[in-house]
Amino acid sequence: VSDQIAYIYFEEVIRQAQVMVDFHAGARTAYERYVLFSAEDDPNNLTDLEKMRRKLVVAFGLDQAAFFPPGTFGNNSAKEAIENAGVAQITLEFGGGTGWFKNGQDNVRDAERGIWNIMKSMRMIDGDFETDGDLCTVYNAGVVIWKPDVDGLFVRLKAFKDELKAGDVYAHLVDPYTGELLAEMRTPKDGIVIPSGQEWPTVGATSIGILGSIDRIEDRRTTDLYVF
Repeated sequence: VSDQIAYIYFEEVIRQAQVMVDFHAGARTAYERYVLFSAEDDPNNLTDLEKMRRKLVVAFGLDQAAFFPPGTFGNNSAKEAIENAGVAQITLEFGGGTGWFKNGQDNVRDAERGIWNIMKSMRMIDGDFETDGDLCTVYNAGVVIWKPDVDGLFVRLKAFKDELKAGDVYAHLVDPYTGELLAEMRTPKDGIVIPSGQEWPTVGATSIGILGSIDRIEDRRTTDLYVF
């Protein structure tokens, strides 16, 4: 039955669309705030769909976006199927973190603002784009730091936008009763901390933080944000 539901949803909803905006709400333990999109096959020779998607990423209005190199998190077969159907797809990564209630309100505001911006980009409605600012930094987010096989209180030592070198310590796990250091979580490569990662002192078996290098900076003042 689940396969039939997925098939009908894909054929009757997704395949009929031109743009798919996928909202991914992170748990309250992690803070997320960026636009995620699929890596491009050849950035120097973009397809029409990839050109359209670039505009949507910037038009949505957040100041940061990212793509994962192939293989970073699975094979992304769902996104591949969606775009093979000719639908431009972007994912909005929103989460609460330690400021869960305030961040939740801000995220709802930014999500609503972003949907209006996408509709403006598609010329469904008129009006000026409302954004975080003129610039959108796009990261090649290929560095993932994972929780080791030990439990303890999580203490993150680095902030968003901090630059780390390979081997730098991103976070600690400590014994909640003695304060003993149980594990250090080091970055395997150089990178800048993007706004995606655990914040609460208790974490499960998951990714702890994501780092990336700046791929490009898009300037909304000189970028055509309209897809049609």
